[in-house]
Amino acid sequence: MEMSSIDEAQMNFICLYPDNEIEDFKTHLYEISNSFRFYTNIRSCIKFIKLLKNEKILLVTSDFYIPKILSHLDIFHDVNFIYIYYSNKDQYKYIFHEDLNIVGIYDKISLLISSIQEQIISINKQFYQWTFFNEENYSKRDLSKQANDFLWIHLFHRVITQFPRDKQAKQQLMDYVRLYFKENFEEEYESNDALCCYRKNFSLQKMINKALQTKDIDRLYHLRYFLSDLSECLSREQQQIVESGIENIVFTQEMKLSKNEFNYLKENQGKLLSTKGYLFLNSLSKNVTTEFIENKDLIDVILQIECNLKEMGNNHVFTDLTRSNEKEEVLFDLNTTFRLESIHQDKQIWLIKMIATNDGELIMEKYIEDTHRQIENVSISIIFGKLMCDMNEWNQSQKYFEYLLNDLSSNHEDLAWIEHSIGQVHHWKGEWNEARIFYDRAYDRMIKTDPIRMKDSALVLTSI
Repeated sequence: MEMSSIDEAQMNFICLYPDNEIEDFKTHLYEISNSFRFYTNIRSCIKFIKLLKNEKILLVTSDFYIPKILSHLDIFHDVNFIYIYYSNKDQYKYIFHEDLNIVGIYDKISLLISSIQEQIISINKQFYQWTFFNEENYSKRDLSKQANDFLWIHLFHRVITQFPRDKQAKQQLMDYVRLYFKENFEEEYESNDALCCYRKNFSLQKMINKALQTKDIDRLYHLRYFLSDLSECLSREQQQIVESGIENIVFTQEMKLSKNEFNYLKENQGKLLSTKGYLFLNSLSKNVTTEFIENKDLIDVILQIECNLKEMGNNHVFTDLTRSNEKEEVLFDLNTTFRLESIHQDKQIWLIKMIATNDGELIMEKYIEDTHRQIENVSISIIFGKLMCDMNEWNQSQKYFEYLLNDLSSNHEDLAWIEHSIGQVHHWKGEWNEARIFYDRAYDRMIKTDPIRMKDSALVLTSI
């Protein structure tokens, strides 16, 4: 379920600023995100904006350019968020124009940066999707017969942490992100930089979470090296928090939900849920007074998440406890599972309480065990690809297995199952000739091994 009505358009960050001041301004804006494009010439800026059809734009500019912006209302009317900064406080004045989406006007750089950060976090929250799991009697059910997004997200997390972390995987990552981000990705990326890269690069966050929501295997496979790095960084950060003596943390987050979204959550109280992506929050201190702007179409809620760090298992969380006295950044790993404990109203504000739990890991292990009863000793990589087939994601499953076939060594033990799985995809798509080719290749590979894989080859024959 999507927690937003926002579309999937790309967010573009632009800074239009005078040449003699832009270098200092770059330093401040790069603290927020390294996705900013910088311009000193308004014509070049306009040329770029014209290319961004149906895409969202956040513009930071100087009061110096206001007259020129007002003379190009046909262009800047389409900019979604405009921030204006006065470097000279003596010249500060309030500006309003009904055809411009001016968020705010600032004469203090700290307030400008804080406001932009809030806007990015607000946008980011709207990209989350939730997936629920009904755990009733799951220990007595054959989970191998199930196929859903909850299992997909947990298996995917396990798979990326087990993929080979070799030079080929890193080079595929670098080639891909440089093609996508051009100059905005670090030239000398190191694995320890993953968490910092993710926090600072809004476009990278957006790309990853959209790929996870749509199960875009092509994009996710190229990003696997980075995603593995990110999970490893989160694991180390959480361990450091635990070693510091902190065991329990409670995070709170303001949100606005549509009535349908709110009612859907109420209907699923008591159930387990995960996000189809990395949950990135800007947690509020308990001492901060919450103020909401009234909107009849949306329901104001406070999301409260309680975490016992020692009981979270392989669910990892990063929190920047030193960011400020009032707020802290919180990033939950991809496979984090929550229990929706309760939803109740407190002083006209709805409070949604969740608890981080390790139950998602237990359910995934049960799914793997049940699958192994059908096919003994098959690897997690193969199980994940077969899950996509069971979800009728045939094209994504085929892409995934073809990537494995191309990248794994010629004597890898999974090759026969990969060829068999590609054959099954062709079979289910009605491509009988192509299916037979891969079935035969899988069978030949199994009977030529030493010792012969009799049981596995028999299963392949049943497909033929």
